[in-house]
Amino acid sequence: PAAEEQFQRGLDLNPNHPELRVLHSAFLAAMGRWQGAREGFQQSLESDPHNSYFRYFFGAQLIRLRRYDEAIAELHKVATADPNVRFARSVLSNAFHEKRMYKEALAETSNYFATVGDNQVVEALARGYAEGGYAAAMLRAAEMLATPSSRGYVLPTTIAGYYVRAGQKDRALDWLEKAYQERDTILVYLNVTPIWDSLRSDPRFQDLLSRMRFPQ
Repeated sequence: PAAEEQFQRGLDLNPNHPELRVLHSAFLAAMGRWQGAREGFQQSLESDPHNSYFRYFFGAQLIRLRRYDEAIAELHKVATADPNVRFARSVLSNAFHEKRMYKEALAETSNYFATVGDNQVVEALARGYAEGGYAAAMLRAAEMLATPSSRGYVLPTTIAGYYVRAGQKDRALDWLEKAYQERDTILVYLNVTPIWDSLRSDPRFQDLLSRMRFPQ
């Protein structure tokens, strides 16, 4: 409620501020209020149609809406038009995963880590794929990201996501718990992101949702 109050105060002061409207729309999406979120994104894109940052945010929300074909088209445009929006390839790989297009998901995951210069993960993905296909590649990536190294801090939700893609539900839940303890901000999307769908019936996941205190 406090976040929504502050967003509304900002919009009252400047209703045409495009970045504020994008962030408010992301907040609405996290709360599952899709109609308001989509309207806000559309308004921001109309005001600045070539803003790669806005289009990236919109593509991510399309995944949460389970509109994967639209998300893939949007994120592919961003990734090819503006290489500086590096997370676009990572999120694009998520869309391919949800479509069960695992070859494309692996390729975009590898492209993302190559773009950020993390050759250790690129090599881990290739090694895992050679050993046991897509799931093994995701497992190798998760294990590499979970190992302390010079790459610095990695969000626990990122590691949890790769464990889910590897089919390692218990490890994914361990890392989601770590995300909760560390106040990982991506947890605000826990209730609406499809990557967690395979975990939703698990009592540990249900307990985590309860502690997050999402609006009913």
